[in-house]
Amino acid sequence: MTTFTSPRAAAAAQTQAQAQQRGLSPRLAVAGYALATIAYVVANRSTPRPDAPGSEVLEYAQQHGTAVNAGSVLLALSGVLVVAVAAAFRTRLRAAGAGIALSGGVLAGIALITSAVFGLLGGRLAADASPAHARDLADLAFWSGGAAFAGSFALLAIGVSLAARRTGALPGAMRVIGLVLGAAGVVSVLSVVIDPLAYALPLVRFGGLLWLVCAAVLLRRRA
Repeated sequence: MTTFTSPRAAAAAQTQAQAQQRGLSPRLAVAGYALATIAYVVANRSTPRPDAPGSEVLEYAQQHGTAVNAGSVLLALSGVLVVAVAAAFRTRLRAAGAGIALSGGVLAGIALITSAVFGLLGGRLAADASPAHARDLADLAFWSGGAAFAGSFALLAIGVSLAARRTGALPGAMRVIGLVLGAAGVVSVLSVVIDPLAYALPLVRFGGLLWLVCAAVLLRRRA
């Protein structure tokens, strides 16, 4: 027996299938990631510098435990959201390189969540904890949220740029900037052993955030 489907029902089914295929909007995912990152920066605006002595780190953690904990939670949230960002770009682009972007996003999320865990541990140090212990936790949080994140974000930026090159989903300038950020992320991994390269970390973290915002807007218009 032949089943007749009205044109309206067929159009509705096609629209639903297209919506499921498009998945999470890159713009929405990037907006959430951006807000979480900005909130984290605000919460941690008074955090001691990475080269601060352990005594200063310990004193800050004991006097500002609430801010440390809040910042760590926001950092973990941004880790979850950067995975969502990578997944959204992967779903939208669907080209060679998108898988690299997703892998980089997952690794970047793991790096941020790991940094958040070390931050939480540092904020819960006992009153008689040693400054050396506080410094060690701060270093682990910095390395995982800094160099490890930057190297992982490099894969995300390079993957999106390569996939966008094949699909034409982003302007050429945006693709070039993404590759430059990826190269900076790879180089900044060496900041673990070469201190001056640490200056590339903010470029990757915040320049990469700005690039993601622009890419999400432009991708929305073109794809």
